[in-house]
Amino acid sequence: MRILMLIVGVVMLSFAGCKSKERLADVSKSAPDWVKERPISSAYYIGIGVASKVKSPTDYALIAKNNALNDLASEIEVKINANSVLYNLEQNSRYREDYLSTTRLKSELNLEEFEAVDSYSDKENYYIYYRLSKADYAAMVARKRNEAVAKASSFIKEARVAKEGQDYSRALNNYMQALLAAKDYLGDALEVNLDVSSSYFSEILNKEVGNLLTDIEISLPEGVLLIDYLKQDGPIGFYVNNAEGKMLKNLPLKLKQSTGFSRGLITNTNNLGFLSFTPADLKITNAKGAIKVELITEEMLSDNLKKESIVEGYLGNFKTFEEVVQYQIQYPEIYVEGNELNFGKAISGNYLQTGIKQSASNNGIAVMPQKNQARVIVAINSDTQQGGVNFELYTAILNGNIKFSDASTGEIIYSHPLTKLKGVGLNYEVAGQNAYEKASSKVGDQVIEAFLKSLTN
Repeated sequence: MRILMLIVGVVMLSFAGCKSKERLADVSKSAPDWVKERPISSAYYIGIGVASKVKSPTDYALIAKNNALNDLASEIEVKINANSVLYNLEQNSRYREDYLSTTRLKSELNLEEFEAVDSYSDKENYYIYYRLSKADYAAMVARKRNEAVAKASSFIKEARVAKEGQDYSRALNNYMQALLAAKDYLGDALEVNLDVSSSYFSEILNKEVGNLLTDIEISLPEGVLLIDYLKQDGPIGFYVNNAEGKMLKNLPLKLKQSTGFSRGLITNTNNLGFLSFTPADLKITNAKGAIKVELITEEMLSDNLKKESIVEGYLGNFKTFEEVVQYQIQYPEIYVEGNELNFGKAISGNYLQTGIKQSASNNGIAVMPQKNQARVIVAINSDTQQGGVNFELYTAILNGNIKFSDASTGEIIYSHPLTKLKGVGLNYEVAGQNAYEKASSKVGDQVIEAFLKSLTN
């Protein structure tokens, strides 16, 4: 004999049962009473099956047997109890339907302790009569249910240990193993003894899973995530903890900029609860912005649990952790120096230096008065040359370069060329000064913008 799995409300099974009942009247007078009229019993579930010997001459007996067992199973009513896992989910109507239609209705019909009462055959059809003691069935279900509850309780205990150890992924896996252990009884009111007094399995599982998926916080001492603009490829991050301040390890989170184009990045906290990533991972370029951080429950599960539709449907009923982290880029302090020449001679006014300082300040970059206070040194080297005379107007051509270098290492971070910037005047000297005047603000904006972009490319 095999294990009894409940199958309830199956249209095809009910149809098979109806066909059996319809055939009862169309029989010979010599047929037994149970063939003529379906028996009614308060002590037994009844299953009667019939199969055509004409249409199925080789396997009619097996077909009749299956029809009888399906007919028997259709008499076993299963209700969703108010204290069950299914009933107590907030948005459970669709999941309950999927559970009943997918989990139970697709299960192979296995029956234990049923007995064959009688069989009958005529020229056209073969009939068979099975019954199952309601008392025996109830005892068997109670035994199987108790075994499932004991197994599920063990997994819940393991989940609690994992949660206390700040391993929420391992905890969720154990909770879902508990769900699978009790999957045949999710519509029943299962009582478990895990605490001082007994509680319903549904109440414990739903509450603890719900808390697990939301009991997560991000720790930012400054209140904002600070990003060093000179270290776009270097790691940044934050600590992830629970409400008690305990750091959470191996927790999969998805990061994405809240606005604009952003590649989504899924990464895990380490064993110390720190989530590490680089600004380049998210293409961060704006001076200020926000990063959306959300928990990815699927990544918390083992591969075998990811394949379970019951687990997917169950977890879909819960809200999960989601938070927005504000970030702010810390631009490097700069010191600007230069050698601005007009036809080989120093020019008064330091036009390019002034333009770069002004543009840097406008973009939130601090310009330091002392060289030893800066992290980046901006060095300007420029000169003019004759460009020709036209209608008594002289043209000067301004060329040069502007280099940004790391103050501590001397390494060049960015270099910007100055090429063929023209100025006009009544003589070459005046024309050269005009070239510097025209380049002052324009070059400053171009250079600072290009410098900032170079740090993220």
